[in-house]
Amino acid sequence: MLLTVVGDSWKGHAFMEEMRRFPTGMGVRRAVDRASCSRSDTRLHMTESWLGRRVFTGQSSWQVVSGQWPQQVINTLASYSYGCELDAITAAAIAACDGLDGVADGIVGEVDACLDSFDPLTLVATIVDQCPQAPSRASVLISQAAAIVASETWKGPVGNGHRRLWYGLSPGADLTGNDPAYQPGPDGFAFTNCSATGKCTGNSKSSFPWFQLFIAKDPSFDVRNLTDQQFFDMAHAGTQQYASILGTDDPEMSRFRDSGGKMITFHGLVGPSSACCV
Repeated sequence: MLLTVVGDSWKGHAFMEEMRRFPTGMGVRRAVDRASCSRSDTRLHMTESWLGRRVFTGQSSWQVVSGQWPQQVINTLASYSYGCELDAITAAAIAACDGLDGVADGIVGEVDACLDSFDPLTLVATIVDQCPQAPSRASVLISQAAAIVASETWKGPVGNGHRRLWYGLSPGADLTGNDPAYQPGPDGFAFTNCSATGKCTGNSKSSFPWFQLFIAKDPSFDVRNLTDQQFFDMAHAGTQQYASILGTDDPEMSRFRDSGGKMITFHGLVGPSSACCV
């Protein structure tokens, strides 16, 4: 029997695809596991924490697009907020929604209920003391742009006909990558680069290679000036071209089941790169 333990949306997708392609576990015996143990005929595999980021297997094109969506919103607004504004909105969302699942643990477990009940726009003009990104750690006011970015990041990209194209991050997830719990780690999806003078710009590293190299096939392609329609068109083109190669949304797991395979899965809600409801 093969018992596989997978977690997080990225590596969870990656390993489920491994199980579909190699239902008896042959493919998973490669050196992609950080730790494994064996007892008689049972093999327990723990996935390496950044597996889903180091290989494209496990990342559907829409997952990558969802990660780029906050930067698209930021560039469309042409208003670049301080990271402390988004961090304050995140803290307020946790305070407002933590207890909705009946457990006060600092994690928003009832994501949909939180999205229905908490509106980040109500925080506009709220004071954030000693903002680390502001000159001399000055106090700043939460801007409307920051509230919109938070809201759009939580909802995820919504295309024509108000159809959700992929899931957003959970309210309570680290939008900026500033949470000490994730340091050192990647920048958050809504991260902005702020200079010592307080001037901020969008994050040029977030998911750009997908648009530049895989869809536009032009390393110099600038995604910062895309309209929303152009953004969605490029995202759809990525699905058309790569879904058959990289897609991991096929639920067919019967061969894995019939071979005696068992899987324990879990999904984080507060990581800086985990869609809330995948």
